[in-house]
Amino acid sequence: RKPRAAACKQKATMQARDADSFITVDGASPGDSSSDDAGVPAPPRSWGWRSASVVAALIAAVPIVLLLRPVSSAVVEDDTSEAELASEIAEAYARHYADIPADYIANNVSMYCWAAMLPWGPERSLLELAFDTKQGIFGCDEYDVFSSMTNTIRDVVNVTIPEEGFRMKVRKMPGTRWVENTPIFRSLWLAVYRLGKWKNHDWTIKLDPDTVFLPERFRRNLAWHQLHPYCQVDKHKNGCFLMNCGQGHLYGAAEVLSSRAVEVLGQGVWHCNHFPLEDAWLGRCLKNLHVMVSHEYSGFCMRGCDAGVHRGITCAAHYRSCQGPHAIWHAYDHPAAWKQCLI
Repeated sequence: RKPRAAACKQKATMQARDADSFITVDGASPGDSSSDDAGVPAPPRSWGWRSASVVAALIAAVPIVLLLRPVSSAVVEDDTSEAELASEIAEAYARHYADIPADYIANNVSMYCWAAMLPWGPERSLLELAFDTKQGIFGCDEYDVFSSMTNTIRDVVNVTIPEEGFRMKVRKMPGTRWVENTPIFRSLWLAVYRLGKWKNHDWTIKLDPDTVFLPERFRRNLAWHQLHPYCQVDKHKNGCFLMNCGQGHLYGAAEVLSSRAVEVLGQGVWHCNHFPLEDAWLGRCLKNLHVMVSHEYSGFCMRGCDAGVHRGITCAAHYRSCQGPHAIWHAYDHPAAWKQCLI
């Protein structure tokens, strides 16, 4: 009887150990960091019938769990209209900026804006629309339009040629749909630096003509960044620029630099390695010059970027109608589409 009792006891012990084995790793049970012999790991435990039953029950329960689980907040319900989603985003952003006094935004955030205009195509019409509505670069405190030919906007705004012999010709990159535009915009940024208007303002903003820009709305966003120490004007720091596209990319439709960052760029631009795409070149150049990055996604809604995320939804959810609290929208390369964002 003693041998038989001992065998039954051993079998019961093994079954109990097997029941626990499905949650073990490398033969060690939960909470047990030691082995039977010091320095020697315990041998792997075999799976018993109870373990198999538990696993089978878990697998059978998976479909039920999937059916009963709550809908993720990143999914917009079918009955959420575009206007309701835009209103919800606006309320979320209002809470984010609620601690910034309105008088600070109105009196302490100044912008110098500029754009480069091709002497052909629709860009002149887009800039004329911006001038008529006092939006885009013409809603900033000071502005300039650059081109390769003498011109005017509505016979009022003179177009500036940055340097003698300046041409806005680009070379298409083989095998891609991109063009090599860095030489053009490197010359333009140097022209901005030499003109010196940026010295009179907190921020310098380069905008493509097909970018809809609502400057008064964007002052709120800039005020938030301006309160960060490394964005303030300080000779011991190199200023900041806004990273405006998801995954750490700078998107060239709207490039925003603090005044100190423009100064650092103008003094060190020739130390930056060449890169064919202007926005990628500028982002790398500023980082190499130790200009700080300040991420800004809520103010931008730009096609091709995953910025402006709310509830897991990018601004593409209301991109066509331009609804939402964003201040910068891209790309709208037709006057009718551009104007739609102002309604």
